Amino acid sequence: MRSTTGRSAPRNRARGTPVALIGTDGTGDVAVTYDIAITCAACRAIFVNGDRVKAGPIARFSSPVPRPLFLFAGDFGTSVAGGMTFINGAVSARAGLEIAKTVEDIRDFYTELTGIRLDDSPVFLTFESVDRDRTPGTNTLAFATWPTLAFDGHIRFDAFVQPEL
Repeated sequence: MRSTTGRSAPRNRARGTPVALIGTDGTGDVAVTYDIAITCAACRAIFVNGDRVKAGPIARFSSPVPRPLFLFAGDFGTSVAGGMTFINGAVSARAGLEIAKTVEDIRDFYTELTGIRLDDSPVFLTFESVDRDRTPGTNTLAFATWPTLAFDGHIRFDAFVQPEL
C-alpha cells in the first residue's frame, strides 16, 4: 500500500493523509480494516480514523470495522464533551452537549427512516492548513472520513452552536 506522506508541522498544525493509494494506478481504497504502528518523532499526538487519539511519537492503531484511512499527527490537544471527541479545537461543555444532542437527533431520524441504528459517534477534528494562507477561525473546507468530520480554519467548536442569550 502506498499513501501520501506528510511532513512535520509547527505547533497546533498537523498534516493529514485522507486517502490511501492502492496499486500503481493510484486507485483510492474506500475503507479497510487495519492494525498498524505509526512512528512520528516530532509528534506529541497521533490519530488514525476509527481509533482514538494516542500519545506519540510511537502508537499502535487498529479497527476491526472497515474505515476510510485518515492520519492526523502533530502537536494537538483532544477534548471530550457530551460524550463526543473533539480534536485540535476548543469546545465548552455546553457546546459539546448541544452537538451531541444534534447528533442523537440525526441518528434517531435515520434509524426511523432506514430501520438501521447508527452506532458510531462522530469525531470532530479541526486543522490549520499549512499549504495555503487561510484565516484562522474561518472554515473554508470540510470533509468526512467516517466517523471523522474534519474542518479547516482551526475553529472553535463552540461556533457550531447558538450563543447563550
